[in-house]
Amino acid sequence: LNCTASLLLLAIVTFSSAIFGRGDQFLHPLTFPALAPVIMRLFSSCKAAVVGGAVANAATSAKEEVCEKEVNQPSELPGSPSDLMPTLYLNHGGGPMPLMGKQPEVANWCKEYGDKFKESPPKAIMVVSAHWEEDEVVKVGGSVEHDLYFDYYGFPSETYDYEYPAPGEPTVAAEAVRLLKEANVKVEMDTERGWDHGVFVPLMCMFPEAKIPVVPVSVLTNQDAKQHIAIGQALAPLREQGVLILGSGASFHNFGYFRAKTAEEQEAGTKHSHHWADWLEKTMTSKNLTNEERLAALGDWEQAPSARACQPPRQAEHLMPMFVIAGAARGEAAVTVGKKTEEDENNADMASKWAGINTLVMSQFEFLK
Repeated sequence: LNCTASLLLLAIVTFSSAIFGRGDQFLHPLTFPALAPVIMRLFSSCKAAVVGGAVANAATSAKEEVCEKEVNQPSELPGSPSDLMPTLYLNHGGGPMPLMGKQPEVANWCKEYGDKFKESPPKAIMVVSAHWEEDEVVKVGGSVEHDLYFDYYGFPSETYDYEYPAPGEPTVAAEAVRLLKEANVKVEMDTERGWDHGVFVPLMCMFPEAKIPVVPVSVLTNQDAKQHIAIGQALAPLREQGVLILGSGASFHNFGYFRAKTAEEQEAGTKHSHHWADWLEKTMTSKNLTNEERLAALGDWEQAPSARACQPPRQAEHLMPMFVIAGAARGEAAVTVGKKTEEDENNADMASKWAGINTLVMSQFEFLK
């Protein structure tokens, strides 16, 4: 029997309903014990056919509507620029000083940046830290729980008691390892190392609730800009999966000028930092450069004005996260964010150690594409 027969029986049910008051009385097993199972199956079959047809029609209409929208509107599929998480190269300050109130500009800017994500937080935060260097193999932190690694010295005892209990995210870490292997980058998962201050200091300022999972990533001791760009390019797809990638370092990192005692040394450091910052900003933000030209220029950064005065040989680890971030942006143009000059007004007690920092330029860049 097909749906036509079922409809005929349903007409009988309707007729019985008029006579007996309720159609289900006619279908009751005590009334027609032999026919009841058959009628019930037919009833269900017809109902499914009718409902199924309605659903099919609705699906067809919906599909036609979607197709019409695809023709008339720009596509916003996952992975399009509108869905990308930004990626950021930032100055993480000196040791725990942003948390101590000694570098308020660093702390305040990080907080303001984190506030942008209150309504739509990232799935995870990947931090490429200048304070995690490995010789030949990139390491990706893959533990769920962790300790903090207090890799600074000579600060008050309370700065060694900080806690940042955000979880790790092994799934994102595993995906990062997979992507790097696909790009022929030597990589290993690490589940032992704690989070250094390049990770926890900016995150304590940005996301103090410590609820967003964190995945740290190392840089390499070879300080090869092109290799770090390639690492970033391999990690770029994570941005399409809701991962915020941060490069934590400092665009100026010459302790000789940080600790300069004479006016001449301070002036020399200041001039170098401005020359270098000007080149960096033009190279990172210019829309006259193609993506390939930008990455090529960054790969040859040592030829830039005052580059080695600001990032001395074998001491440029704080610049390596910037190259990873530029790679993760696939060479797109950046925007300069934050104040260029650190204002360390409350740093009088450490002025001898950090002389000249008030006038040295620190550049930060965000990539939105």
